[in-house]
Amino acid sequence: MSAGKSGMRRSAGILLRQRGNPRALYLVARRPELVFFGGYWAFPGGVLDAEDAELVPPAEAASAGDAAVMRVAAARELFEETGVLCVRGSIPDAPVLAALRQELLGGNTSFGELLARHRLEIDAGRFVPVCWMTTPIFAPVRYETLFFLVDVDPAETPSIVDGELTAGEFMDAGAVLARWRAGELLIVPPAVLLLGILQHAPGPDPTPGFIEAAHALTASYARGKIHQVFFTPGVRKLSLYTETLPPANHTNAYLAGQDPAYLIDPGASKPEEHAKLFEALDEAIAAGVRLHAVLLTHAHGDHVRAVPAVVERYGVPVWAHADAVPALAGIASVARALADGDILPLGTSPDGQPGWTLQVLYTPGHAHGHLSFRESRYGAILAGDMISTVSTIVIVPPEGHLGTYLASLRRLRALPSGTLYPAHGPAKRDSHAVIDAYVAHRAERERKVVGALGAEPRTLDEILPLAYDDVAPEAWPLARMSLEAGLIKLCEERIALETGGGYCRISAAG
Repeated sequence: MSAGKSGMRRSAGILLRQRGNPRALYLVARRPELVFFGGYWAFPGGVLDAEDAELVPPAEAASAGDAAVMRVAAARELFEETGVLCVRGSIPDAPVLAALRQELLGGNTSFGELLARHRLEIDAGRFVPVCWMTTPIFAPVRYETLFFLVDVDPAETPSIVDGELTAGEFMDAGAVLARWRAGELLIVPPAVLLLGILQHAPGPDPTPGFIEAAHALTASYARGKIHQVFFTPGVRKLSLYTETLPPANHTNAYLAGQDPAYLIDPGASKPEEHAKLFEALDEAIAAGVRLHAVLLTHAHGDHVRAVPAVVERYGVPVWAHADAVPALAGIASVARALADGDILPLGTSPDGQPGWTLQVLYTPGHAHGHLSFRESRYGAILAGDMISTVSTIVIVPPEGHLGTYLASLRRLRALPSGTLYPAHGPAKRDSHAVIDAYVAHRAERERKVVGALGAEPRTLDEILPLAYDDVAPEAWPLARMSLEAGLIKLCEERIALETGGGYCRISAAG
């Protein structure tokens, strides 16, 4: 794999396993305040350091290439995060080892200096390559990660130093996935995937089958197959390339439920994206998913362009809000008009609970008939274009109305906090924090718009560079639409007045 792709970084993941308990791996809890997967359980690991390549012997670099550098990163990260040092040589006793770890974590020495001082060498044989995995295309920052399987014996006891991590525990693959399905903990999507493969690997020694299956699946991702991404049980994210507004270039479709299941917002127009979607749906159906209907949050093109192809292939109806029906003319016939408060059955939840449902929420403001959905077991919110986690949502008058949109955001904020699934970008664990940040951003932008108004009318194009001076000029055409929506709201609230071909402050105008 190439390291030269835009926004892509190399990282190492460590599947630390108890010797004699081949299906138990060591997971670490990430501090909730962290921006990247805060509050989730994950495997130990991290990104490459500049010096990692310098620690690879020339002969090993020639024979193993990238894997040799990743192995150094894995050894360093394993020691930093768990205290397990996989080396050859005379390993210092526990108190000295703990002091060395603190020295490394404190930045007072480098891993290379530590090894040289004690005449230690990384024990390369303990790091068994499993698979390369690349972060899905929808992520703002993408990582190419090489996962290694590392066995530890009972004398090696991992431990966590309080910081970015808060806990660590050996967990049986099946047991930890059961806890995840019960909603007891959050697990990063790659770990969900690899734990599932390990759980079902055949034989008393699952290692060969696990490595073979993991490599085959991740190789299929490298050729373009849609990743199996679950941030919470029962909701699969299916990101598809769409003609959407920058900086986003993908729209998230979602497959929610099992029997029945609903496909939400299939928006791709290109046949090759349809093929990826069909491959994912066909596999899900073969595994027991019963696709019942297509649900639409709204009728914008980047959310609906794949609907005709899905309907033709699977023969399922389309459900949307009545206000979205006119915009869907010629695209899809709406078999059921969804209304606020409708309850859609999802059958039995992933942890076996009956009465699992999807609640319909009417959330207008961005588009006519905009809907969001909330599933009942885990409290996940599928928010459509109420939220993007890669940008702000553009409100385009006259269809879009900022005051109404903000009221809809407040309605979502009033729900219990849960994982928020946006139309664009990765899901976020804390819906309250995401919505609060959105509302705060809108409030700060409104403050700047009000500050750009004066006693005499100014046009949109005169206000734009004042109110959006922190936005690159190439993004101003989109910003201009949001500015108009903001000015309409200020006029409705009698803070601004539209007059003389422009806008001024009412207080300044007298």
